[in-house]
Amino acid sequence: MSRLLTYFSRLLVFLIIVAALAGCNIPSSQTEDLAEELPPRDAGAWIDAPLNGAQAPPSTPIKVIGHVDPSVGQAYLYINGVDSGLPSAPILNKMPPAYEWQWQPAAAGVYFLRVGGAGGPLSTSVKVTITSDMPGSASFYADQTTLNLGECTLLHWTTEDALDVQLDDEEVEPEGEQEVCPEESQTYVLAVQYSGKRSEELLVDITVIDLTETPTLTPTITTTPTPTSTTYIPPAATLTPTATRTRVPDTPTPTNTATESDNTPPPAPSGLSPCGGQKRPTYVNSPVTLSWYPVTDASGISQYKITLININNQQTNEYTSSNTTYSVTVQEATYSWQVSAQDGAGNWGPLSQKCYFYFDIVD
Repeated sequence: MSRLLTYFSRLLVFLIIVAALAGCNIPSSQTEDLAEELPPRDAGAWIDAPLNGAQAPPSTPIKVIGHVDPSVGQAYLYINGVDSGLPSAPILNKMPPAYEWQWQPAAAGVYFLRVGGAGGPLSTSVKVTITSDMPGSASFYADQTTLNLGECTLLHWTTEDALDVQLDDEEVEPEGEQEVCPEESQTYVLAVQYSGKRSEELLVDITVIDLTETPTLTPTITTTPTPTSTTYIPPAATLTPTATRTRVPDTPTPTNTATESDNTPPPAPSGLSPCGGQKRPTYVNSPVTLSWYPVTDASGISQYKITLININNQQTNEYTSSNTTYSVTVQEATYSWQVSAQDGAGNWGPLSQKCYFYFDIVD
């Protein structure tokens, strides 16, 4: 009898456990919702940048980098579930293939980014908030941005809610000014750190012009023959009754002409692109197209010289171009570059400001 009671008591405990487990099942509707939020594990699509939860002020271009499996076909960027219509730029040598989009938010708001194929989005959503109500702000400017060699100017900066402020890697007050007297064209960098790991870099480009060499006149003299006096002797008398006298025309007065030569170099080019700072170089694709504004000179401009330095291995390459653009293939590295101009008289001008960019294949 006791064994029978023990059997029924164990059976009752078992039934109670089964009933409790059945009550913990997720409703079918909730399961369907989760399935809609999460793409299939074999979708092969995800976003590397920007990070989920990123914030940016309006009018700031945002670079989106995503991966899409080759089986999907052409990659698409979807914003709030709608095809953005933006062209995708493939990033070479990546499997699954990586693509880059340049997205310019139309207005402030919250956006959800996904990548996928022509059939629709496949990756999980990345939330990006575009708002002008961001903590902290800063301004950075100079009284003069073009100086003659030996001249000075004042740099001014103001910040709001900054945790750390550095001018060219030296800590400074959140608000202040500093006199600078650069000996060559230079870019000054103000790095500002805010709360929430947000930071920004502000750049001021100072162009220095060397006027120590003044134009000189190199006379070119053209000499004509010096006039000489000639004594004319009448011919000896002949049987003819009249003597004939011949006169040589006067030699013209000599003249000297002097021509000015151009020894003034052209100014340094400006408006370089891409142009990031030393601490925050601009991301580019390879090949990269370098461009700058044209310069003018009394003798005209014959060519430009591009100086490109691979900072990783300190290799320097120089290129020449008769145009204001030049395309060059680069390796995965960080680069600095500058441009100078040569006028029609052969004078080379000073180097432009130094700009930085990098090329990196995203894994």
